[in-house]
Amino acid sequence: MRSFRAALAACVLGAAMCASTAAFSQYSVSITFSPTGPAICGSTGVSQPGTGFETVILPNQPGNAYNSIALNGGPPQVSLQTISGPYPASLPAPGGIELPTPSPTSPPYTIVVEGFPAIQGQPTGVGIRATAVCGVSSASITIENGILAPVPAAVPALTMPTLATLVALLALCGGVLLRRRGGSWR
Repeated sequence: MRSFRAALAACVLGAAMCASTAAFSQYSVSITFSPTGPAICGSTGVSQPGTGFETVILPNQPGNAYNSIALNGGPPQVSLQTISGPYPASLPAPGGIELPTPSPTSPPYTIVVEGFPAIQGQPTGVGIRATAVCGVSSASITIENGILAPVPAAVPALTMPTLATLVALLALCGGVLLRRRGGSWR
């Protein structure tokens, strides 16, 4: 009886872990950036010269990139973009990075820009957060990778290999649970 309970617990735990993490973490956005000069700012945003690229693994559907811009801690302005595959895609950032203000703003101010993969208009997976600070006489940009989406997608999408793995795991669990020896359940 103890081995039956252990097998059941392992099957349930394995299936739950596979289903919950596979859909959430299969999509991502990340940035690699090397500044070549100081950040500068004005009434329309903060920019910094440099080189780098954005790597994206997005769902293959319209509106697959979620972007939000918040100024001074206010509510974010959200937009969706469509970035065509194939994935992973590497999008160069020649010349540098620019983080715009939602509307012309006099310094000092802070801009927080977030970018995530999107499913049905909702952020999902792993994304980036860039924070730009425009002071009276200085400016800076900080980029964070590996930010988990604030709200998982309403309908997670499993890739075919993940779905096949989940089906195989459930079939294996079913076989273990239905196995009989000598007429008694174990």
